[in-house]
Formats: sequence, C-alpha cells, structure tokens
Amino acid sequence: MESRCKRCSLLAELKQNQKHLREILQESRDVLYYYSLAADCFEYISPSIESMTGYPAEEFLTSGGTRYQEVIHPEDRALYIALEKALKANQNKAADITLECRIRRKQDGRYIWISNRIRILCNKKGNAAAVVGSVQDITHCKQLQQQLEESEAIYRSLLDYAPIALYRNRIQDGKLLECNEYFRRLFGYTSKEECLQKNYASSNYARPEERKKILERLAKEKQIQYLELELKRTDGSTFWGNVSVKLLPEQGYTEGAIRDISLPKVLSATEKQILRFVLEGKSNKEIAGQLHRSVRTIEDHRAHIMHKLHCHNLIELVQKSIPPLTS
Repeated sequence: MESRCKRCSLLAELKQNQKHLREILQESRDVLYYYSLAADCFEYISPSIESMTGYPAEEFLTSGGTRYQEVIHPEDRALYIALEKALKANQNKAADITLECRIRRKQDGRYIWISNRIRILCNKKGNAAAVVGSVQDITHCKQLQQQLEESEAIYRSLLDYAPIALYRNRIQDGKLLECNEYFRRLFGYTSKEECLQKNYASSNYARPEERKKILERLAKEKQIQYLELELKRTDGSTFWGNVSVKLLPEQGYTEGAIRDISLPKVLSATEKQILRFVLEGKSNKEIAGQLHRSVRTIEDHRAHIMHKLHCHNLIELVQKSIPPLTS
C-alpha cells in the first residue's frame, strides 16, 4: 500500500512538472524545437512560432524538413542546407552553433531577422542524431545595428572631408592610430593606409624636439589649444599649422586637430589679394586690370603663391584655401 501511494505521489508530481513545462513552452517568446535528422522532420516546435512567423506549428511538424527551408530568405538558405548535409554526413559535431538569417512572415511576406541557437545531440555511436534549439526574433537589434552603421558612415564622411586634420597618436612612441582624409592629404601621404602605417608624431614637426615640449606641457595642462607650429610633410617641405591637442592618459593616446594656417603666415598682402581673385575665377588679365599691374607680374605672383603653398595645380590651391583666406 505504501509503495502504491509513493508511486501515485511521484506520478502526480510528474504530471505537475509536465504541466509546468507545457506552460513554460506555451508562454515562451522564443521558439523552442526538436528536429530529428533521421526522420528529417520536426518532432516538436513550440506554439510561439505562430506569433513570430504567422505559421502554426502544425505546418512545420507535418511538412518534413521542407517548410523551414521555404520561409528562409534565398540568400541565407544555402547556409542551412549545407549545415544539414554536414550533420547527416556526421561531418559537424560542434556542440553549439548560432546562425542568423532572415525568414518570411506569412501575414505580410515581410522578412524578419532571427538568431537560431543550435545544440547537436549525438547517439551512442557518437553520430549526430538530432538538433535542439531556440529561435529568437532579433529584427529590432539588426535595425538598430544598421542605423548605427549608417550613422557611423555619415560621421566618418564628415570627419574625412572636414577641412581640418584630425588625428590620434599613441603617447608612448607617437605612432599614428587614427586620422581623417584631410590629415593624410595635409602631410602628403599617398593613401590613408600608408599614413597609418608610417606616420609618427615626431616626423610631423619641422623641429622634432617640439613633441617632447608639448608632452611635458600636456602632462601639466591636459589640453593645449591654438598652438602655432611649423610642421613638415613627407617630402620635407614645411607649412604652418594651428594645433589643438588633448591628453588621454587612461586610453594611452593624444587626440588633436590641425588647421593649415600657411596662407596668412607665408603670403604677402599682395599675394593674398591675388589669391582671392584667383579663387573667384578671374584670369591673369582680369587680375592685372584690377590691380593695375602687368600680366607678367601677376603670373610671377601666382607662381610664388603656388610655390609657397606647395601646390601643383589649381585644385590643390583651392583645397589649401579652405577655410576661406583671412587677412
């Protein structure tokens, strides 16, 4: 009698546990499933599949392994087919796999992103026999990720084409860690990759000892603004820059900005005036008429301007003149 009561008690407890398990599976927002590789079908899939995709669980349970392939985006389908073949051929015994793909909703045909976390179950012989897993809707996360990537792309474009050189140097040795496109052009590198590979802060100064003085000052003040320095390009020519730099010791680097101020530094008043006319699109003859000089004189001034600003053509001259020339 006591043994029978104990069995009844255990049976009641088992039924209660099964009831709780069904409630958990019923209410879970993630889709839980069991897929038999031998039978090539789902033996269980939780009801939440319908709220996620619009397809009732029965459609997956009665369609063998074809329904889930049909709802997967064509571009992602090959990944699942390859995994299934590898499992059936016993070529993939990884304990856990996570796959991301797009699946089509039944209601509106819209694709949503899912994360499928898979665990492979092996039989006594060590062969893959079944797959259990959980599926989570990650569409919102993907949308946020895309928005972040788009924002970063816009931010990067703004940095690259801003008329000011932005950079980040390692404190220890001055190695360039990051820069924008304007920095690359300003110092005369052929590509950003070359710039990041070869540039060290000490090579940027006409007088290399300047870096040591700046670091000593940064150690006390943490930040320096609007410091005028003579800087050096890769070909050895120099220019004047207005430098602002900040020390970030915890991160191990300095961040700074350089504005090319060669125009007001190296050009005479007459040369500045002629440059303004050039930027307005006036010809040498028109400028000569405006200034009551000969065309030959204007040509000589233009040549001097190009030489002083280290420009080889009008496009480079325009680039050097942004932001606008000040007197």
